[in-house]
Amino acid sequence: FAGKLAEKADGTQQLQDLSGNIITDNLSDAYIVMNKYVVAQQNGKYGVVNAAGKITMPFNYDDIQTEPDIGTSFIVSVKSLDGDTDTKRGVINRDGDWVYPLANARIKHAHYDSDYDQDYFLVTDNVATNHKGLTGLLDDRGYWAVMPQYDVINPLNPCTGKPLYLQVSLQNKTALIDQSS
Repeated sequence: FAGKLAEKADGTQQLQDLSGNIITDNLSDAYIVMNKYVVAQQNGKYGVVNAAGKITMPFNYDDIQTEPDIGTSFIVSVKSLDGDTDTKRGVINRDGDWVYPLANARIKHAHYDSDYDQDYFLVTDNVATNHKGLTGLLDDRGYWAVMPQYDVINPLNPCTGKPLYLQVSLQNKTALIDQSS
């Protein structure tokens, strides 16, 4: 990306190919993640463009969350259009495919397994309703490593290259499990 993300005189940015041709224009707050993607705003909404200039996530999101240890996916959020204060969140993989669709959920990155180039996310659904949502552990392919059946899940050894151990709680009882339980 070096030299491909250019700053314009008006303060906006543009993504250019190696010949200097403009691929994507009128960007702001652009930054490079995973050495392969540009996360940026365009017309007030966030999106993602890959190194080839393909928009892998359209500029439709109020926020895109990245963390240094997320290697394969993006946590996205969209504010409710009906004026409500609810924010829907979801997970999109690096190819722009939905891992977890937009929902009234709390989503937090839990673990990156470098051996398998795979991320895991803690997902608590129904956080905007009166029902207490249960939490599960979702992988970046959209499969539940731990079904949503616990009140709380706390990762104990994230990003160590070993199986992820989790402290889980349900109805005031606590246990220790691993990600394959």
